[in-house]
Amino acid sequence: GHRLVLQAVVRAPGRVRLRTDVRPTLAGCDVEQVVTFTPSGLLGRAYLLADLPAREALLTLVHRRLLADLRPGEAP
Repeated sequence: GHRLVLQAVVRAPGRVRLRTDVRPTLAGCDVEQVVTFTPSGLLGRAYLLADLPAREALLTLVHRRLLADLRPGEAP
């Protein structure tokens, strides 16, 4: 398989990374994406708690769009 790790440049107090793993399967491939936020200090931890619901909603939308883009002939 293959792995791509991207680190975002953000103003948030901490580090944001997006990891994408692609593994071959008999039917094509499996794609797994993981976003992590490593908070920095007390402000980073408070930011994580405040931002968590919005991040989860965004990840759900990104995941749905990715799956739709990988299926030819289906609208997002």
